[in-house]
Amino acid sequence: MAGAIAMVILLVIVFPVLVILSGAVVAALLGHFLRTSVDEANVDADGAPNEHLALSRSGRPQN
Repeated sequence: MAGAIAMVILLVIVFPVLVILSGAVVAALLGHFLRTSVDEANVDADGAPNEHLALSRSGRPQN
């Protein structure tokens, strides 16, 4: 009986929390790598940021 209760607690409480947290981690990694890729693509021929990249960086610290 204790095993069944432990299994219900695991399936109802622990498993959904792990799924939500793993989704948050995947979203953070995806956002980081996509931002890096877009930042590298939005530079002029001389390597300076174009107007879109400069606008997106306004208001946040430079890396």
